[in-house]
Amino acid sequence: MFKTLHLIAIMPLMLVVIILSQIVPWSGLLIFSSDIAEYLHKFCINQMPINSPYKSLYQALVCGEPLNKSQYFASIKALGLLHLFVVSGFHLQFVYKSLEKVFKESTKFKQIFILIILLIYTFVCLLKAPVLRSYLQLLLAYKIKNEALRILIAGCVLLIFAPEYWTSLSLQLSWLIALILCQINLKESSKSLLIYFVLIILLSPLEIAHPFTMLTTYLFTPFISFFLLPFSFATAFLPKLSVITDFLWFIFIYITGFLAKELPLLEFSIQIEPPIKWLIVIFSNLIMYYSSITSKRSNLKCG
Repeated sequence: MFKTLHLIAIMPLMLVVIILSQIVPWSGLLIFSSDIAEYLHKFCINQMPINSPYKSLYQALVCGEPLNKSQYFASIKALGLLHLFVVSGFHLQFVYKSLEKVFKESTKFKQIFILIILLIYTFVCLLKAPVLRSYLQLLLAYKIKNEALRILIAGCVLLIFAPEYWTSLSLQLSWLIALILCQINLKESSKSLLIYFVLIILLSPLEIAHPFTMLTTYLFTPFISFFLLPFSFATAFLPKLSVITDFLWFIFIYITGFLAKELPLLEFSIQIEPPIKWLIVIFSNLIMYYSSITSKRSNLKCG
């Protein structure tokens, strides 16, 4: 009974978020932050290989530059892979784990240093909603054990500080995917299936949705995770690696180009109004939070 009341008590938080997001004057702080982010973003772009034919892909994957400027946009969109090029919590986790391996000693100074680096990277990515949400979630991990609650608070804080994120599909997407990945009881195949349906519901107006989306996502995610992302990051610091990284990009573009032409695309679109999407996101989070506080595993950290 107490746990049910605990859940009901959180629901008015949604109303508070909506009200505060409209009346609190954060605009000056956001403009100042945007100027810093723009400077760091341009710096990141300038570190990418200038003469590489895949320069736009480097910039999208590492710096968060929009992919629609790339000549490879059409084939990537046709396969429903655009979401893999949105800088998100996955990128932040990659940077975090890389720094953890470099600085092996577990000290308070190390944690502060890593958090500062991650904050800088968040600015590099123009404070985009998915990566900023993930950063806030990471900060909350030091005080709040319940993952579903961290996801909820991080999302709500974003909506208060930056009301423009109410229109962000990428925030809704990263929010729901974070909830799915948090479910430790689900098999990886079940998580992939859930993510597939989330992609269709949220991104069908932007991406071509077809039955092969789950297959192509399943096929290319490991290649991007274990090869393209690490090598693209490394190339920013070691330009000579661009020879290897360009070859990896060549393989990716060749295969995606081939599949985009050969796979039968059964296009369809699900039109859902933004308020309904937010109801799906928030109530999904509340349901998973309720599930976590009534479960014996509620204190476990999920990925």
